Amino acid sequence: LPPLPQSILFVSPPATGKTNAIVNLLTSRRFYRGRFSRVYIISPTIFLDKSAHALREDPDIQLYSEYDDSIVEAIVQFQREQAESAERICIVFDDIIQLPGVNHRSSCYSMICRFRHITKGGMVIYSSQMLKGVPPLVRSCSKIVIVGNPIQSIKEIDKLTEEYGAMFGGEESFQVLMKQAHSKGRYNFAVMRLDLNPAEFWENWDRKLYPLCKNNVEA
Repeated sequence: LPPLPQSILFVSPPATGKTNAIVNLLTSRRFYRGRFSRVYIISPTIFLDKSAHALREDPDIQLYSEYDDSIVEAIVQFQREQAESAERICIVFDDIIQLPGVNHRSSCYSMICRFRHITKGGMVIYSSQMLKGVPPLVRSCSKIVIVGNPIQSIKEIDKLTEEYGAMFGGEESFQVLMKQAHSKGRYNFAVMRLDLNPAEFWENWDRKLYPLCKNNVEA
């Protein structure tokens, strides 16, 4: 389990299991269930997506289907006012680029520079259907990147390769790893652990693909 604090970026097209993956992260004992006093989720589909039922039923999860900077600023202010008694929280921004009021200068993005303090060692999650759907600041500060399957286009693969390939042995190696991680079909995720040195590449959370030992046995 990646330790907290943690910043996660999902790059996952529609109908690839992204909502289920976020639900598992927040509600499964294998992941972060019980690790946050409160979870805030901003998502245009949070009240419509059947996969998000468990999130809607949880009294410790606060939901928003619209975006305004004042929502983020109110969370930040509340945490600041609690001072030493502030508790660990998680904030999820799910496909918010399509919401009115969101641009690359919005508070939802700029807060990633201070998320450790704002969340009191908690977690921030961003999701986007495309890599460039989030600004460079979020991409550079996200320490776990999770890529859904199938990727929408060759151009999108090229963008992912340009962004992350150098961390995983170069462009060709990166694309081979991506194919391996996605080889079992839809709902398989490629997970990049950029919080580690060297960075690690996993199929889901179960099988490490990179780096491997010299004898080709998983390290």
